Amino acid sequence: MYSVQGGGDGAPPLKILILREDAIGDMVLALPVIAALHAKYPSAEITVLASNYSGNSELIAHFPQVHEVMVSPDIRSFREMWAFAKILRAKKFTHSLHLSTRAGTAWACFFGIRHNIGDKAILGLLPVFFRLGRFCPPHDMMVHQVQRNFGLLRPFGLSALDAERWSLRLTPHPDDADVVREKLQTRGFDFDKKTLCIHLGAAGGNKPVLPGKYAAYAMSLNRVCPDVQILITGASDEEKVFRDQFLAEINFPVIDMVGATRLREVLTLLTYCHVFVGIDTGPAHMAAGLGIPQLLLSTSKRVLPFKWGPWLNRHMIVRENRRCAIPCHARACPEWTCVDDLPVETMLRDTILLLTGGGWDSFADQQLYWFQVAMPILILLDKTTRELGHRLSETWRSWGLTVHIADVDDPDLYRHCVSWDIRIIQNVSSRKRLRLFVMAQMLNKELSHPPLLVHGNPERETVLGLLNYYRRLFSQRVL
Repeated sequence: MYSVQGGGDGAPPLKILILREDAIGDMVLALPVIAALHAKYPSAEITVLASNYSGNSELIAHFPQVHEVMVSPDIRSFREMWAFAKILRAKKFTHSLHLSTRAGTAWACFFGIRHNIGDKAILGLLPVFFRLGRFCPPHDMMVHQVQRNFGLLRPFGLSALDAERWSLRLTPHPDDADVVREKLQTRGFDFDKKTLCIHLGAAGGNKPVLPGKYAAYAMSLNRVCPDVQILITGASDEEKVFRDQFLAEINFPVIDMVGATRLREVLTLLTYCHVFVGIDTGPAHMAAGLGIPQLLLSTSKRVLPFKWGPWLNRHMIVRENRRCAIPCHARACPEWTCVDDLPVETMLRDTILLLTGGGWDSFADQQLYWFQVAMPILILLDKTTRELGHRLSETWRSWGLTVHIADVDDPDLYRHCVSWDIRIIQNVSSRKRLRLFVMAQMLNKELSHPPLLVHGNPERETVLGLLNYYRRLFSQRVL
């Protein structure tokens, strides 16, 4: 089995190209891999290939572990691919690590770099990653993106288990401190007050929380905690419209920083905040990387905390999307049930908890918390297993899990699974196996991942035992 030689004993020095050709949050979630590789191979040169649209190169260029940041080319032809392959050969990279990639750049790496590591589940790129890549089960809903990134590092002597030791470790650029402080001063910011940041995010892959909901939440918080100042952020034209609507609905002053900072300056801005509130966006992961307590508003069924949640920073999650029975297409969805149902009283309660030191931050605590808030279970029973099903339901609900019960012969099972956001189907009746398998695969288009289908009696003595049981089954599943 191939393993990387760390540049010693006459081996050539390592020059690693890490590809992360997508959004801001994805780049932030790649930072633990960069830090871990630098710690294991301190003499290696690590270059990052960032997307050409999200400003990621500006975000991480000052990191001491990063030798260079390249901007991903827009490859549309064989000639452009071959030209980029020549650039890669000239830089003499020894390895490419594809945390995310596009077909053109992946093939350029194939022709320009000797050792290419990536996900063999991307069948179209299997020749690129066949020798050193790792198959990452695409439907494993209990693996976080940080863990998945580490799962590709076997040739470097690291594994998914190492992910638990590495936080996101973001640092602001030192040149931005005075600039951001001056911008805050001109807007009346009180540097001695506790500050809560509401990011009026409208990320492309998630359903935004509308300004009216944020305004109702901000008004409630101001009544209960009048000494907490509220700061709002955003950058896009849509977020500026949200800002105007938000300001029109509140009756107290806030610190308006929407459109006032560059992406890199947001890092410095967030260091003045004591709690960050928003959906899963790039700034949300930036806040996590700075260790800022976070209230994550999880709207879309397609964005799961287990895969994209805050990583190793103190946080709480509010997720109420179990009352919509139509396919979930995030921003394209015409329904707003997942946003309308977010309870302001729960948002307020969890915010106060975060302001006073509460929340979950260790890896073990986060895993259990995500299991409770974002992995609804459907127990299927029949006449002979009714007692068992209800006993399991009562026990699991006492553990804080979200559990639903239905008859295995119920003709509305498909609709129930969509409406209740079901992630695990526990068929204690052990009947209708083929029908349920087909149904689970069809649910992929509504829930973005087919639920885990398990037959029989899964009784476990503790909630951790049940969590580990389902985690193992998820890791073994291919379909």
